[in-house]
Amino acid sequence: MRFASTSLFVLVILSAVLSFLFSFLSIATSLACADNYVRSCNSIGEVKNTFYTNETVYVCAANVSANVSGVVRVYIVNDSSAWSVNKTLVDASTGYKEMTTNATGDLPPTALWSSPTVGSYDIVADVGRDGAYNVTDDYVDNKTEKGIDILLPPTPSLTVSVGGNSSTGTLQMDLANNSEVQMLQIKAVASLTEGMVVNSISITASGSGNEPTGVHYIKLVDDADGDGAYDAAEATLGYASYFHDDGVVTFTLAANNFIQANGTKYLLFLYKLKSPSGGDTYKFQVVSVGAVGSASGESALVYTLPIDSATISVSGAATTTTTAGTTTTTTLQTTTTVEQTTTSTIAAQPTGSVLDAIINLFNNLPSNVGKFFQSSYVNIIILVVGIVGIILVVAVILTYIRAQKKPVYAYQPGG
Repeated sequence: MRFASTSLFVLVILSAVLSFLFSFLSIATSLACADNYVRSCNSIGEVKNTFYTNETVYVCAANVSANVSGVVRVYIVNDSSAWSVNKTLVDASTGYKEMTTNATGDLPPTALWSSPTVGSYDIVADVGRDGAYNVTDDYVDNKTEKGIDILLPPTPSLTVSVGGNSSTGTLQMDLANNSEVQMLQIKAVASLTEGMVVNSISITASGSGNEPTGVHYIKLVDDADGDGAYDAAEATLGYASYFHDDGVVTFTLAANNFIQANGTKYLLFLYKLKSPSGGDTYKFQVVSVGAVGSASGESALVYTLPIDSATISVSGAATTTTTAGTTTTTTLQTTTTVEQTTTSTIAAQPTGSVLDAIINLFNNLPSNVGKFFQSSYVNIIILVVGIVGIILVVAVILTYIRAQKKPVYAYQPGG
């Protein structure tokens, strides 16, 4: 009885050990199989199963040539979930590629298909290089699911907004301190899938001031550190001037205009005034941004425009202008016209005896006569008398002429 119990105990122990060994071997076998594979990846070996038509498909593999260096054929075939023995491999890309594994039978990330075609595909490592699938030698990514999906790339996009360090509101500016004014910082963010090349930026002016006479130039700067302030080391991307009041200007960018995928660029606009007047205001809007995807070359969709700049409000009056070290004072010349008025004064009559009055009359006779004839009323009277005199003279002449033409009769009494 005791022997039977001992035997039973031993059998239980042996069963447990065998079960453990079987499980361990199964797990080890599974891990060993998992170490042999072919799969799609990116250029640094990270697993990637979805690609866009403007990307390149890469492939990598582990121990597909029995731990030795060897040549394998890699196919891209239409996706399938039925992998029968000796299935013929038909490449769906530009033809199969022969690749050489390293000394341990691995294939590092290698470009397999550039500018792929939309669709779903599997990748096959044909180790025997016979153009047919061999279940014991060849490897597939993936037997039961899609190996890779090729999709059309999304339309590139750029999101533009006011930068966190931008000037806002109204900026008071005294004409005595006419320096460059930081009007606006914009933040441009590229889409996740593609980098962006910014080609142009257009702005339109507004405000009560006349831009052609009031604004000397607009400057666009690459605000590399994003602090909203112009630093001498930062690149100036362009200058522009207005030719019309409330006009539009466009900056064309040829450098410092690339934004990597999901990257951010800050740009800074500055105004330099020229001959504004007190009370003038100046501002502008960013109305359009031209950009294309760096990989696709397609025009980008630009979001959240237009964007308003800060407003300059001009105060004070210009007193001096400094040019090449010489200070010139500008004075507004004012001409005042004074109407000349002539005042006539009548001499006071002397007081005293009648004899004194008579003497004074004769002494002032020439002056009084001259003043008399200077009177406009006297001139009118003289004119009327002259006309009447002329009429009388003409009447006398006509009467005389008629008298000369009368017939002469001889009178004889009793005749």
